[in-house]
Amino acid sequence: MSDKPQKAPYPLRMPDGMREKLKDAAHKNQRSLNAEIVARLQESLDPLNEFVRDFGDGQPTGLENLFAELEADNQMANNAEDQHILDLLRTRREMLKSMEQVITSIDARIKKHRRQLKSPE
Repeated sequence: MSDKPQKAPYPLRMPDGMREKLKDAAHKNQRSLNAEIVARLQESLDPLNEFVRDFGDGQPTGLENLFAELEADNQMANNAEDQHILDLLRTRREMLKSMEQVITSIDARIKKHRRQLKSPE
């Protein structure tokens, strides 16, 4: 015989259909009906789950508010990054315009110099 003391059975009354649902869940989770019930009870007593249940009134919890703030900050960072990229593109466009002016000026001087070389003085 086992040295492990036997726990007294606890008769449990369940609403119609619940036992079958639990049996199906136990089968899917590959455990006995008793193990399924115990696992579900343990999960319900988990402190984190209790915390979530305590704030289950439809109002955002502190954690949900924190996640919302983080998401808003992330969006602002993305917008700032987009703005930074736009600023860089504007700066690049201004540089290209300046380079175009310099190249146009150089091109005009080269053409003038070529005309001077071709024309007799």
